[in-house]
Order: sequence, then structure tokens, then C-alpha cells
Amino acid sequence: MPVPIFRADTTGSIDVQKFSSHLVGVETKYTEPFSRTRYGAADRKDAGRYRTVLDGCGWFTPESHDRLTASSTNQLWRNCLLAAAAERSGEFASASVVVVALKDDRSAAYAISGIIQSMTEPSRCRMVWLEKIVDVSRTIPSLAEWADEFDRRYLDLAPLD
Repeated sequence: MPVPIFRADTTGSIDVQKFSSHLVGVETKYTEPFSRTRYGAADRKDAGRYRTVLDGCGWFTPESHDRLTASSTNQLWRNCLLAAAAERSGEFASASVVVVALKDDRSAAYAISGIIQSMTEPSRCRMVWLEKIVDVSRTIPSLAEWADEFDRRYLDLAPLD
């Protein structure tokens, strides 16, 4: 059964029957920034635990640990580690992470760039623009009204009369 997928650069579909179960971790950013806490950083007590998880998950290159503990990528990196753990546990056949944000959210784009540069399979992490979700939703009759309301409330930043 094909279901729509949304990516910032394209729209398509994925045949969910190819996957017995696929987890999509979703991080939504609208106005709040990513957490600035640097979990797993070399100067923190939890550094060894995070390094062990990174080394065992297979999603990231071994030398990427210190780079990924930067505040710009840390929260998204931890989301990826959770998805990798769910996949590795066997609970899900596969997993990926999606950041849903505004098209011009530079910090989200920067975080994604930092993450995918360190991934063994960069396609596991994607950014989906809220604007793209709304545009595609308008083409689906049951979602069109929702899309118009969402756009009016959250995306249309024109001054009110």
C-alpha cells in the first residue's frame, strides 16, 4: 500500500508493504531551538555511555562522536540514537528520523547537515518543510481544509488588517 511521503526537495510515496515495520522518529521545530545541552560530551559523566551507544548502533562513523556532541547537533543526534536503538532491538525492521520545520529554519538545516555528514547511511535523517506538508495536504480532499487553516494560523505571517 503506497502512502505519501514528504521531503523538503520532493514528494513521492513509499510502499509500506516492503517494510514489516518502520519507525519514523519525528522532531518538530516551529519556534523553539534545539536543546543546547551537550549530552555525551567529553567533559560530562555520561560521555562513555553515549560513545558506547554510538559505537554499537551502526548509524554513525566511529570518529563522529565528539563532533555530534556539539550543541548544534546534540538533540537530533540523540533522537537518531533512540531510533537506532529501536531498530537494533528488533522491535522495528528499520528506522529513520525526520525534522519537521519551517523552510527557512537555518538551525534545523544546520543540525541535519551536521548529522548526515556523520552517518553511515545519510538517508536515515531528513528535513521536511511545514510548507511542503501544507502544500501536499491541500491536494488531498480530506486534508485541504486543515491545510488552509494551518497555513492561515502558522505560516501566513502577513500583518492582520
